[in-house]
Amino acid sequence: MGSLLEEGMYNLTHWHLTEITTGALEVSDDEACDDYQNNTSEEAVEGITYSEGQAVLVSVFLPIIMTLGIVNNIAFIYVVIRVPRMRTVTNCYLVGLAVADILFLVFAIGSRVWSYANSPIHRDDTPLGLSGFLLTQFVINTSYFTTLCFITLVSWERYNGVCRPHRKRDTKLRVFKLMAVSFLGSSLMSATLLLSLTKVYVVCITWPDRPTYIDWPRQRYHYFPVYDWVDKYSYGAQTIPFFISLIINVIFYHRIIKGLDKSMHRRHTHPNHRCSGGDTSTRNQIARMLVINGIALFALLAPFEIMSLFQLIGMFRGFTFLLTLEVRGHLVEVARIFSYFNAVVNPVIYTALSSRYRESFKITFMPAQCRPHQRQRIENSVHGSTVTVQCGVTSKVHESRM
Repeated sequence: MGSLLEEGMYNLTHWHLTEITTGALEVSDDEACDDYQNNTSEEAVEGITYSEGQAVLVSVFLPIIMTLGIVNNIAFIYVVIRVPRMRTVTNCYLVGLAVADILFLVFAIGSRVWSYANSPIHRDDTPLGLSGFLLTQFVINTSYFTTLCFITLVSWERYNGVCRPHRKRDTKLRVFKLMAVSFLGSSLMSATLLLSLTKVYVVCITWPDRPTYIDWPRQRYHYFPVYDWVDKYSYGAQTIPFFISLIINVIFYHRIIKGLDKSMHRRHTHPNHRCSGGDTSTRNQIARMLVINGIALFALLAPFEIMSLFQLIGMFRGFTFLLTLEVRGHLVEVARIFSYFNAVVNPVIYTALSSRYRESFKITFMPAQCRPHQRQRIENSVHGSTVTVQCGVTSKVHESRM
């Protein structure tokens, strides 16, 4: 899910937030420069290069987050593949969400690490080149919009499972069609955002005349929209879908929670029918888990989108902002880190809140002799034997299989 405005869906460190110091510099005729930046003083150098804290963040902290997120999401995908009883409609959407999270982490954090390794300038996308930069933004934006689509599909599926249990379940073909349409729509929306990054603005840099700076880059590229209205469109297209998705999911969560309350009431008033219609306890547990997972997702993305919304409002006010550039920069960094954590925590929430998911992870990764007998019986059922339907063992009635 980079910097706000230099990383697609989180594109908030745009050229409007960049202060360029212009001076009368001598530049060779073969350098095509749109502007000049004089960094001949130590203070100017410190202002655009990595501080010690920023270097630790990009070289140590962010790679750890990326590694944890990739491992967590790959592990979840493998569990769904390994344990057939996990191949439900809901988990199909969650696998798509895991793939989107992996792509986001690789391109969002990976691009920052690559830029750090190839340029001393903080938040410098020049090492990516224009094509690499556009590809990075496209993948990040696509993963973002896909995440919103898949989390909404998960909410829709759980709403039907809890509040409309007798509704005919989606077929495998319909699920794949919904996923394909979500991915295609996200890709098209992402492609339109690239219009705000197609004009290259070249800034030529002068460094102190010392051997340390001989190999430092003499040019830095900024990416602009061709037309001013495109910039406003990119912010709106990034922000509005988030709040629309948030409202839709809040409605679903409200109805799911009400449905769970009714289900608990029926179980207390009719204790002799607790096991009728399948494993209601497991179904409700998974529904709660997915509601909490959705709330965490929107909570971690919200700071980011709120910053983007404020940026959009400021642009309509003639680039007049309530907060200073420095404060906005700190808030942007915090919002970015929240978005990275969002791509990491989903599998953790699944296993922490659902015994069914924990069982499946144990079946997949623990040695056979360490698995409880009941879990072995569940696993053996996927090889052809029939599972005895007991309350608390399986929820095939309420979790439609793929």
